[in-house]
Order: sequence, then structure tokens, then C-alpha cells
Amino acid sequence: MWTIGLKTRTIILCSITFAFFKLLGYFEPNYRVERIEEEEDVGDFKAFITSSYYYPKSQSLGDNALAIVMNINQKRRHWFDKTLYEIEKKPLITIRAINLTSTKIITTSYERITLAGNKCLLPSVFLTVQLLPNTLSVEFLGDNQQNSVAIPFSIPPTTKYDVVVCITPIFVAENWQSFLFAMHIYKKFGAFVNLYYISSIDSFFDLIRIYEDAGYLTIQPWVTIKMIGVDKNELDAFQQVEFRNQAASQTDCILKYKETAKFVACLDMDDILIPKLAPTFIGEFNILLKNAKENSYLIYPKQDYYGLTVNNFNNFSVSSMFQSLEQQNCTKSGKIVTDPRMINYTWIHWTYQKVRRIKVQENKITHLKKLEWLESFPKSNKSSNISIMNEMNMLKDIEEDWQKMQKKVDLKKPLPKEQFYAKVVGDCYMKNYYSYISAESAPPFCSGPHYCEYPQRSDIKCVHSDARYDFVPQMSPITYYFAVHPRFNSSYGCYS
Repeated sequence: MWTIGLKTRTIILCSITFAFFKLLGYFEPNYRVERIEEEEDVGDFKAFITSSYYYPKSQSLGDNALAIVMNINQKRRHWFDKTLYEIEKKPLITIRAINLTSTKIITTSYERITLAGNKCLLPSVFLTVQLLPNTLSVEFLGDNQQNSVAIPFSIPPTTKYDVVVCITPIFVAENWQSFLFAMHIYKKFGAFVNLYYISSIDSFFDLIRIYEDAGYLTIQPWVTIKMIGVDKNELDAFQQVEFRNQAASQTDCILKYKETAKFVACLDMDDILIPKLAPTFIGEFNILLKNAKENSYLIYPKQDYYGLTVNNFNNFSVSSMFQSLEQQNCTKSGKIVTDPRMINYTWIHWTYQKVRRIKVQENKITHLKKLEWLESFPKSNKSSNISIMNEMNMLKDIEEDWQKMQKKVDLKKPLPKEQFYAKVVGDCYMKNYYSYISAESAPPFCSGPHYCEYPQRSDIKCVHSDARYDFVPQMSPITYYFAVHPRFNSSYGCYS
């Protein structure tokens, strides 16, 4: 079905990607400093707060804990003798907590989340401190505690889940078929979904909302980092965040469900995890961790698949899409599954906390690398090549669940029938990211969709995440920025 040339290019790109990550130390990071040089002074620091949670009770963080995820600008880094290191003068952070009777001031630092060595000047960081019982307000203080800014925080949800799948931020999304595929699989195997949302085609957004109302997932707006009053020549916040701030979103999900989920899995929309060792996610995760002698988390590798789907909602079928999948000879860097009490933060593929990493050998993520869109599925008598789907009527049950939901979906506008923005982003990533990997060199700029040009079409409308950004007082050593009242905006356009 697929041309030899395409398969060959896929294998070559997969091999180069692996070799490049290995070259950079992505698999076994090395932080040994061999030589130190003076670095550029960036002046006072600027930070954008993406997450702030207050835990009256927490098994892992302690009672009355505050957990913060933010992006903060940094000193520039250098590479020497294939050894990665950075000189980072971490400014101290001073926090004031207030309740009805008391005030408490805490000084702390932070831990880096994102990989050192990339070109992004706004890495994600994490910090946690103990506040007061029944904290009413939280302020970040400047030098000598003269200036302050009150920051919003929330108490995490209290609904209990066995497993939460955290889908990383989607943008100019058109792949409604992958969404349907994922939703019905995750429901069958016992997972609730938290979907981070930047933008999608408007009819796709309406479909996602219908599934949210039906209890399959919750949609979380993932807002753009903006620093009101900061000149772009000084610091372009939008251009200096790695891959749509994906690590921060995954960390947010771990923190959000830290006390209420037994496991959290961080996946992309086209990463489909299907249990192989048990009929449920939690059953498989418990089997894999049964003999762990210390605190551990799981890394599932990704296996590429090609397959077929349809551009017509009425002709869609989960089982037909399954039966079309063909495994490719390419396994990629994995994704994390963890008990959220074991870790506090994670990068895109793993965490740098000192927790044991277990690389899963018994199963792989089904990565929907390429889907060909047709008008209808061809007739096929193939069974699924994913074994558990052929047992206990799993695929039959999933298909029946889809058919029930199909009858409930009433969209005012048709879903996308072509992949317009997917091709735009694919070409952009090839030019601005994979071409450098192919040449075994690091991209010269911060990688992500912000470097892509998004043509606006009169026949394609999008819904975008949005929020209110207020002006904040300048402080030293750090000025803190944040967004409030996140929402969805249908007049913003189709952008990342």
C-alpha cells in the first residue's frame, strides 16, 4: 500500500532522529562541566506563570503546599567537547502567603523542567513551598519586599480517577478522526482525558465539546505566553518557548491530578496507548510496576503505524481504522506514564527528577504517523494486528460505543475533509527542525510551531484559546506575568 521510497525515507529519518538525540545526550544526559566561560547578562528576570495550585492536603507535596510552573528567561548556554552544561544564576523567589490570622514569607529557588542545551530562552521551571492553612492570597515579592504582585491560584479538582490521559496542546487541529479513535479507546480501557487546547477548526472544536459534555474528557485552554509591556527586541516570549510549552502542559497535568489519579499518561493526540498485558490501563500499569523496588515511572516507546481513515463523519468507523493499520519499522522516543505522587514535573519524554525510569519492553504506543484520508473505507476481512483487540470482543465494544455517540453528534458545520494545516505544519517542521536533525546539527533557534506561517482561508475558521493579560508592576530580580479568565475565541484566526 505504501511506496518503498516512503518507507525508506521513514526509516532513514527515524535512524537519524535517534542518532541525533543520542549525540545530544537526550537518552543519558551528561551534566559534567569541562570548561566555563563568561555568559551574557540578561538583566532582571521575567517569568510567566502557567500553573499555580494550592493543596490543603497532599501526600507527596505536604499539606498547605503551593506548586508553581512558570517560564523564566535564562543565561545563554554553550556546548564544549560534546558535553552539555549550562551556567544558570537562579534568582531567589520570595513568596508571601496570607490567611485570616497570619502572614508567612518564604524564600526559595526552582528546578528546571525542560531539557538543557536547546536554544529556547524561556525554559519551564517548577517550584513548591509550604504555605499557611487556609491560605487566602499569595504574593510574589521583589527585592527588600518593597514591591509585590498577587498571583491567582486554584485548588486542584477532587474527582477520583484510575487513569488520566493528558493530551498535549493541539493547534490548528484538523485530525478529528484521531480524536474519535483515541476517545473511544481510552474510555474502553478506563481512562479519562484532559485535553490541552490551543486551536482547531471550528467544527472540530464543536465535536470536542460534545464529547466533553458526554464525560469523555475535559478541555483545558492552553494560553499563549504574553508579557505585556516587554519589547520583542528585549525578549520575544512567544518565540522563545519550546514546542508550544509542551513540558509545562504535561507538568500541569501531573500537578492537577496529583492527589486524585492513580496514574497519569502524557501523550500526543496521535499517540494511542492500548494495554496489552491486561484488559485495563490500571491493570497493565500495576503489572509493570509490581516488582519495582523503588519509586519508579514508566516510559512506553512509540511504534509508527500507517493507516486509512475517511473524510466523511458518517462513514467513520473505529474498527475499520484499526484494521487498516500497518506497522512500520520505526520505534521512537517514548512517553511517560506515572503515579503522579512519584514525580512533580516532566519534560516531553521523561523527567529529570531522581526517580527510577522503567523502559517498557512488553508494549509500545501506537503512533498514528500517517493516515490517508479516503471517502470510505475499503472492504477488509483483516483482524486487528494489536492482539488484545481480538480478545474479549474489545474492538466490538469500542465500535458499539462509537455508534452510540455518532447518533448524538449534531454539528452545524461539516468536519474538515482535507488536511490543509497538517501539511503546512509538516513542511514547516521539516524545514525548521528535521532538516537540521538530518544534517546532525542542532536547530539554530528555539523549535516549535511559532516559526510556521499559517495562511488564513475564508472557508476555514478556527477556535483559539484566549485569556486576559493584565499589566503588572516591574520588580527586581523577577517580574511575574500571568493570564486570567482563560476562554475560547472564534475571531482570533487559525494560528498556533
